[in-house]
Amino acid sequence: TISQTLTLQPGWNAVYLEVQPTNNRANAVFSDLPIASVWARAERLSSVDYIQNASEEGFNNAAWLPWFHPSRPEAFLNILFAVFANQAYLIKSTNATPVVRNVSGRPSLRHPPWVPDSYNLRGLPVDSNAPPSFVNFFRYSKAHYNPASGQMQKIYRLNGSGHWTLVATNDASRSGEAFWIYTQGASDYVAPLSPNVELGDGLDFGTDLTELNLRLANKSDGPMSAMLREI
Repeated sequence: TISQTLTLQPGWNAVYLEVQPTNNRANAVFSDLPIASVWARAERLSSVDYIQNASEEGFNNAAWLPWFHPSRPEAFLNILFAVFANQAYLIKSTNATPVVRNVSGRPSLRHPPWVPDSYNLRGLPVDSNAPPSFVNFFRYSKAHYNPASGQMQKIYRLNGSGHWTLVATNDASRSGEAFWIYTQGASDYVAPLSPNVELGDGLDFGTDLTELNLRLANKSDGPMSAMLREI
C-alpha cells in the first residue's frame, strides 16, 4: 500500500482519490471526519453540458451519489457506499480550519472512460512534487487540445467559495484535485506517458503468475524516461 494525503479546506473540496483504500466503505473512510456530505458522479456515460456550483441542493438528482455523515438527518438517503481509486469526490467539510487525512491503499491503473462531448469530473495522475501545466499535460490529446489553434478545451477548478472558475492554459495542475474537464469527441487519453497491463489494474502476481507484461505508451513527440518503483 501507499498513502495519499488529503487536505480538506473549510467548505467544499474537489478531491481525486488516487488509491484504493484497504477498507473502502464510505463510512470507514469518512465517518470520523468533520464532514457534512460527500458526492460522486454516477458512473454513466451521459453528457453533462453545464457547470454546477457546489451545493447539496444542486447535486440532488440521479446523476449524483450522496453520502451524508451518520449524525445528519439526511443519512438515510445515502447511496454512496464505497469509494474507489481514480474517482472524483466533492466533499463538504464542516471544520473551520483545514483537516488533513492520510488515506492508505493500493494504486490502480484502471481509469474511467471519458464521456465524449461533455464535461467530466476528473483528476489527473501527475507528480505531486512537480505538477505540469494543464496545457503541457493535455497537448498530446486531440480531445482536449487543438494544436492548430493552440487552444485547450475548457477546464474548471473549485475555488474557496465553492464556485467553479475557468483555469488558464498555463495554470499548474495539482495532484489529488478534481476538475471539470471538457472532452471533445471520444478519448482514451490517460497522460503523456500511459501504462497498460494485461490483466486487472496492476502488476498483481498470484500463485500461478510468474510474469506479466507492462506496456508504456509515449504520447509525446520526444523521448521520455520512466521510473518504476516496487511497492
